[in-house]
Amino acid sequence: EINIEDLPKFEEVNLQPISKKYGWIILFNWGMISVILLTAILVLNLIEPQLFGKFFKYVFGGAILFLMINYIISYFGFFTKKYAIRTHDIIYQHGLIKSNTIIIPFNRIQYVNLEEGWLSRVLEIKSISIYTAGQDNGDLKINGLEKDLSEKINQLILNKIKIEKEEIEVENAPEISEDES
Repeated sequence: EINIEDLPKFEEVNLQPISKKYGWIILFNWGMISVILLTAILVLNLIEPQLFGKFFKYVFGGAILFLMINYIISYFGFFTKKYAIRTHDIIYQHGLIKSNTIIIPFNRIQYVNLEEGWLSRVLEIKSISIYTAGQDNGDLKINGLEKDLSEKINQLILNKIKIEKEEIEVENAPEISEDES
């Protein structure tokens, strides 16, 4: 029987923040979205002025307000992205409005994948995707890890997976009695 009081408490784990460099990627992405959206509204108004008519300034102002609110949420949400690696699992916490904590035991991990885009490569940061059985798009993706750190975490997880699989194989191996040898 398992005593619930003996289980490790993830709330007591010291979670590490992701790299501050990832904030530049968030800023860049929202900048691109802003330019595209506002340009589209302006071009639509130039091509078809009666589309928005006298409401153009409200539509344009509403778009700016929408972008500002989303940028502010993304900015403060950036500071909620934290992770930790324990002996038997990895923890990732994120979310500003709704906090999410994902805990994946190493023995459930099928494989890991390191990813980097062109801007990530310039900033020397990577993302790590962790896949468990039954999911196509990855169960966990931690963006904004320093390049060296992400490679160390990747190797650590691969080593943990290997050790866990070897332990399972030893546990499941048929016992050979002295009579059979």
